[in-house]
Amino acid sequence: MSCNSAIYAVNTAEQTIGENITTTINFGAPERRFGNALNMSGGNVEVNGYGFYEVIVFLAITPNAGEVTIQILNNGVPVPGKTLTFTSAGALNIITLPCVVREKCGCSQSITVTVTAEAGATVSDATIEVVKL
Repeated sequence: MSCNSAIYAVNTAEQTIGENITTTINFGAPERRFGNALNMSGGNVEVNGYGFYEVIVFLAITPNAGEVTIQILNNGVPVPGKTLTFTSAGALNIITLPCVVREKCGCSQSITVTVTAEAGATVSDATIEVVKL
């Protein structure tokens, strides 16, 4: 299968998640990019073309304690089935969340990921890959 647009961004700078504060993850700048349907803006992916897009999010996250919720949003709306809640304390967790989103309005949409941690957390690696199908 070939695609006409793709983007791959990585941010290895530590991102601190405050206690019970929903924080938008910053994926940094693109490492790889081609085509004109995908760009980065403010650390998030901007989708600028009609169609379906495969999204793969990878996070390395260490919660201080308690419950952590990770959510993928498409233009501010939660992607169905892409809210993950788990409990962990002090251990590194490697999370991979894949999904497919649809852009049908002909306007720019943003793909974002939020993290809420009951007792705070640290994200040490945030990677996103988006490919137009």
